[in-house]
Amino acid sequence: PLFFVSSPISARLVSVPFRDRGGLLWDTAEAHDLLLGKAKEILKQIGASFIELKSLRPYPPNLVESFGLKECFYWVHSYADLRGLDMEKFVKKIGAKTRNMIRQANKAALVFEDVTGLDKGVAEWYKLHLVSQKNLGLPPFPLKYFKIMVQELSKTNEIKIFLTRKNNEYLAATIILLHKNIGIYGYSASSKIGQTFRSNDFMVFNTINWLIDNGFEGFDMGSDAPDQKKLLFFKKKWLTKQDVIPIYAYGNVNHWISNSSDKQFVLARKCVRYLPIILLRYFGGITV
Repeated sequence: PLFFVSSPISARLVSVPFRDRGGLLWDTAEAHDLLLGKAKEILKQIGASFIELKSLRPYPPNLVESFGLKECFYWVHSYADLRGLDMEKFVKKIGAKTRNMIRQANKAALVFEDVTGLDKGVAEWYKLHLVSQKNLGLPPFPLKYFKIMVQELSKTNEIKIFLTRKNNEYLAATIILLHKNIGIYGYSASSKIGQTFRSNDFMVFNTINWLIDNGFEGFDMGSDAPDQKKLLFFKKKWLTKQDVIPIYAYGNVNHWISNSSDKQFVLARKCVRYLPIILLRYFGGITV
């Protein structure tokens, strides 16, 4: 799969945007060469700068070299192996400090809800997404993007929306993608007040317990830039193993444009933080 991604500072072919995986689907060297050959043709036809191929695992060195791909190890991937765990074993392994955070959330009477099939599911998720993106200084994804995602993946039971609330106020939310026996931490959002009650910890704790109870063997928490140390630390405490994964590119490569935490975006993020929610929602609707 290849997606044309354009902005005022770049035009590129990406496989796949918004995620840390994608890349080539192949099982022979001949198929590898044909796919990359066609990708190069498309790159030339549309006048994009480069092709960016994402992968959780390295490609064979001979194929990387033969096609002139540039290999970059940068993003840090977090993955928790859930095999052999039940709730009791999991609680013991996460450590006293994390258990204390969950006790604080329970004491605050937080509630964990599965709202996947409910009308309010996407709507409540999106309210928190807008707030969370504003706090981070990042433009939101369009509401339509999430509506279509939930609509399509619900047909095959490959998606879950979990919310955390205190009384009638929603404090945190996550969208979990389900692929075979793996749960993928697709998207997450929270309010500032939710952090006071450990709503994110409560949400992830209950999400992992749901995955264990339903026979899933792993929790993939996605990939982050190495300078996002607080986020990586948050993911580490959920028993994840963290490894640097590769990106492969061809052409005039600018990897930094995929990293919203890069110093190049500092001013832009400050501006986004000052925008009212209604404007953020509008901009989110015109980004695709």
